[in-house]
Amino acid sequence: MNRLFLGVVLISSPCLLLAQEENSTPKLVAVRIAILESNTDLELKNGASLSVDGVNELIANLRKQNSLERYQFFNFTSPEDQEAMFQSGEEEPAVTGITAQGRVQEFDLPQTGTKAKVKPRVRDDGKIFLELLVESRRLTPPARLESEARDESRPLTDLPEIDLNDIPGIETRRINTTKLVESGVNTVIASLLSKNGEETSHAYFIVFATAK
Repeated sequence: MNRLFLGVVLISSPCLLLAQEENSTPKLVAVRIAILESNTDLELKNGASLSVDGVNELIANLRKQNSLERYQFFNFTSPEDQEAMFQSGEEEPAVTGITAQGRVQEFDLPQTGTKAKVKPRVRDDGKIFLELLVESRRLTPPARLESEARDESRPLTDLPEIDLNDIPGIETRRINTTKLVESGVNTVIASLLSKNGEETSHAYFIVFATAK
């Protein structure tokens, strides 16, 4: 049975809050981080700007073409100069070791899911400076599942014999960056390419921020 976990944390500094109370009221910043994964190269360069309608149209077209692998997003609302963190995921049972006879020897519960941290700062010109950390972890299909049709209702441990092709891998995608973005504009902050066998996947990290 998979175990799910979800958490949102707002981290603040007492000294920073005291300084802000003495000088001015901190602005409230809303940040949306989206991860878009596709088996098609969308040719979105870092720093590219997209309208809200443009993002919605892009996702709709990818779904029509059956090219959208995953789309997820996280919303943060935080006073400027304070760090907010979001984490969600699960622990999935996976085979990690086999005997010489092809029998299951070891299981593990690797944590998969996504965590994100953001610390916003509003500049005098209205642009928003962001410190960002996003990490996504998930199990990749075993090689045998990709090359052979198999009854999905039959657990992996029911196989009479297994080999290294039946052990799933873990794919981790991580960005740790700082970006200056326009308020109210979707901005591509990173793009990653990964390969699993003959399959290629493109991941795009898009951020949208506003301050008030």
